Parts: sequence; structure tokens; C-alpha cells
Amino acid sequence: MQFRTSVLFILLLFFIFSSASTHSMNNEHGRNNKNVGLISSQQAVSIVKRKYGGKVLKVKRTKINGQANYKVKVLKKNGHIVSVLVNAKTGRLQGH
Repeated sequence: MQFRTSVLFILLLFFIFSSASTHSMNNEHGRNNKNVGLISSQQAVSIVKRKYGGKVLKVKRTKINGQANYKVKVLKKNGHIVSVLVNAKTGRLQGH
């Protein structure tokens, strides 16, 4: 009887630790994360560069009216600096 109890205890510990390990791995790979489904900052830069060209000076993730966005600041070839908002979920330029 004691052998059976020991085996059950060991199996219980195994399942507890394997479950904790799986949860930890899911968080490391972006699962169970509020950023899932959002484009990356590099993708936002690419979208803005296709539209405006020039040199990207800064990229910052912002939240406006509850929506995740990237604010991309660009130095255009004509010397003007523009700030462009890119919707982090859809990749669309805001206001266009």
C-alpha cells in the first residue's frame, strides 16, 4: 500500500511541475500575452517607409482611445519631419 501511495505522489508531482513548465513556456513565446495579434514595430516602419520614404527617426508604441498604435517619426527627403500613426492591430495608417 505504501508503494502505491508513493507512486501516486510522484505522479502527482510530475503533473504539477509539467503543468507549471508548460505555462511558463507559453508566456515566453508570446502566448497569453496582450501583444498577440499586433504587428511589430519593424512592420510599422516598413508600412510608413513605403508611403513616405525618408529616414525613420523614432518609433514608439502608444495607446490612443484604447487602441494600440505605433507613432513613427520620419525625416522626409525634402527635410520635413512627419509623425505618422499606424494602427498596431490592422497596420493601417491613421487618418488616411
